[in-house]
Amino acid sequence: MAPMLQRERGRRALCIGVADDDAMPPLPGMTWTRLWLAQDGYRGDLRGSADEPLPFIDEAFDLVWLQHALEPAPQVAALLAEACRVLTAGGVLAVTAVYPLGGWAPWFRWRARGQRQALQWPWRLRQQLRREGLEIENLCRLGAPWPGSALPVGSDSRWGGGYLLLARKQRRKAIPLKLRPLPARAPVNARLSPDRRRVGKGNAMKERFYCLDGLRGIAALWVMVGHTMMLTGFALPIIINPDLGVDLFILLSGFLMVYQYQLRAAHEDWRKPRVWQAFWLRRFFRISPLYYAVLIVGLGFGSVIYHDRTIIDHFVGNPPQRPERYLDSSLANFALHFSYLFGLLPSYAFKTPLPDWSLGLEMQFYLAFPFLLLIVRRVGWLLFAVAVAVCGLAVNHLLTARAIFFPMPSFLPLKLHMFAAGMLIAGALSSTRKGRLAHLVMVLLLAMVPVGGIADLMHTSVRVALVLIFFALVNFQSIDIVGRSSRLLGSKPFFWLGELSYSAYLLHLLILHPISAAFIGHFGDKISKVAIFGGTLAVVATVTYSLALITYSLIEKPGQCRQLPADRRGPGKAGTSAALAPVPRPPVRPHHRTRAAGADPRAASRGQPLRHDQAMPLGAGAGRPADAPGRHPVPQHHACVDRGDREQDLRPLRHRAHHVLKPGVTSVPMSAVLDDRHSLLPGRFEFLMGLYAENYHRLTRLFAPQQLTPGQYVSDVDDGLNVHLAVQERHPYTLELELTYGFVDAHTGHRAPSAQLRMYTDAHVAEALHCHPGRHLWQVLGPFAPAHTVFQHRLQMNGFLARWLEYLAEQGHSVGTLEPFVQRESDRT
Repeated sequence: MAPMLQRERGRRALCIGVADDDAMPPLPGMTWTRLWLAQDGYRGDLRGSADEPLPFIDEAFDLVWLQHALEPAPQVAALLAEACRVLTAGGVLAVTAVYPLGGWAPWFRWRARGQRQALQWPWRLRQQLRREGLEIENLCRLGAPWPGSALPVGSDSRWGGGYLLLARKQRRKAIPLKLRPLPARAPVNARLSPDRRRVGKGNAMKERFYCLDGLRGIAALWVMVGHTMMLTGFALPIIINPDLGVDLFILLSGFLMVYQYQLRAAHEDWRKPRVWQAFWLRRFFRISPLYYAVLIVGLGFGSVIYHDRTIIDHFVGNPPQRPERYLDSSLANFALHFSYLFGLLPSYAFKTPLPDWSLGLEMQFYLAFPFLLLIVRRVGWLLFAVAVAVCGLAVNHLLTARAIFFPMPSFLPLKLHMFAAGMLIAGALSSTRKGRLAHLVMVLLLAMVPVGGIADLMHTSVRVALVLIFFALVNFQSIDIVGRSSRLLGSKPFFWLGELSYSAYLLHLLILHPISAAFIGHFGDKISKVAIFGGTLAVVATVTYSLALITYSLIEKPGQCRQLPADRRGPGKAGTSAALAPVPRPPVRPHHRTRAAGADPRAASRGQPLRHDQAMPLGAGAGRPADAPGRHPVPQHHACVDRGDREQDLRPLRHRAHHVLKPGVTSVPMSAVLDDRHSLLPGRFEFLMGLYAENYHRLTRLFAPQQLTPGQYVSDVDDGLNVHLAVQERHPYTLELELTYGFVDAHTGHRAPSAQLRMYTDAHVAEALHCHPGRHLWQVLGPFAPAHTVFQHRLQMNGFLARWLEYLAEQGHSVGTLEPFVQRESDRT
């Protein structure tokens, strides 16, 4: 292994191993800090707990070596993340471990019996390191193939029992473009300043719940597959029950309504009916446009679908369906469905070819949601859950006693306990550890309430499992396997599966009936039911999601960004939602120039409110909903809510467009921002100042000139291009430097290329004054450059300096390679 690390330069190295007698590779100029994992934590040069972060500052080491430390580590992902944190930019992380399928693996497992040891796959480590911003440079097998073989340990071997992974931490780009932050509605304390972590109860409310995208898509796919099984005669346990997929939808809906309420609590007073009205209008325009269009098609082709359903029921052996479900195109049926009142009447609750009974149920929940919140604020979450369970049991008993039966549980009290379970999961986010445990127990009890659908052992067990899984994905994302599962459910395929879930849920039955009848009529008993199911599902899924993409783009998204009627009170009054007011579209121009390095954290750290152009409003930095007050409702492309809902906008900051506001303007439509998109970029002067700051930090990491005394220094990395650094003058707040190669210009007699630098140690910026030998005389005697070319000239010089410093770091130059320059006597003569 040592030959692979000989080219690494630096002064500080960290080794984390499992034994106190491991030999360190002899690397010139490296000072090793050694730790090893014991049963009770870290031992060695420092002592600490293995469950806590490493006791080092950020970017403290030029080389980090994990020598078989991942196998006994209690949390592999956390240790890797800490190793990346303490690794300096441009540094190398080396990982040695036993290959899980190598010849040493059985011996290793036998020796580690009874202890916590887990062999790590290299491809998993590679994925996490790439997420942490490291570039994989080498991955090879090492050592003897099996115990007792003659190959020396540490030598390269294709069949070696161990492996070595080398990864280099990427350097930051010279000038990252910074988006302009939103103005604050209220003074912001130091907890929201850019250099502080947001901690406390509110921090959980700013997390991105990646799993919601995938769960929504899985629920819609579950309903589709379950209906396909029912209409083809093939059955698999659990999957053939699409009502369980609807229960998952209901769980997500209850969670997200409360989650959005908690995010907007600082901006909206939910005790005022005006806020309720805004909420109801948002929900109506979210669901209704697509539903009305599909409902008209479904009732219009009801006779055709009924004919197909008759063929399917005869083949499968199901009892025939009631004709009025498909053939009732009366005005009363249209009116009840368009007004969402059909769920309250048993005779109309299941009277279309669509699975729309859950939409009527959901609209009832939206109507009752503000009143449910008032109850929660009065009695608390736990008493609210008990009241919901008692109410559901009492209503179910009353309906049974009066012989009132709903064909589907479209009446809210019959399913309110599942909505309440989702609400309690969201309420647990702001609770203590004991409070979360109480919420979990109450959520499990709500899932076992025998009301609203089939309540046998299988259905109850699956509902309990769904609640447990969802509770873990939301509240325990710090656990490695839970976090990875959540990120998988938020990946691009699951994201689009969730985006199209609402359209697919409404459309699939209209497509499934004719395709299933066609397969049955063409093949009949000639092929097995498994083949009929597979062919039907393939065609139905392809057609459904293709049409879902079209309806999503043409109907669903335009309906979400529909402008709502203006509030007569006008914008800006307490409790008024901006979703109700059409916002003017003035030309957007920057009002304040922001610093390229970001908002000044010092004002916030002193407890003073940040300036208008610095403050980050509560809820706007991470997780502000798309339709919150003060903003115009616009489509957000990375949201994840129930059936395609777009209220959870928790993307990282770099994925969201921010508004640039004038004084007194509370909101601007996104189209106005896109009309002047250059206002999101820093100005020319801000760009140059950011370049100065980046060059200062590059110089500091490369040679640390602040710690050098005036004199000549040289850095040699055996590439034939020695770098000379001259510290010419030191002042209380400035340093005068010259950076050059060892070449001599034939005309001037000076070294070239050369850069005359000035570092401002108080402001943490460094500028290149000139890049020509003898240029300091021109600054006094002239000729002077035209004023309109000065800025471009400085930008070119300092851009060249940034690229040069980055190149020197990549070549291996560092503080460890810098030595005082001793001129030979012959050169002096």
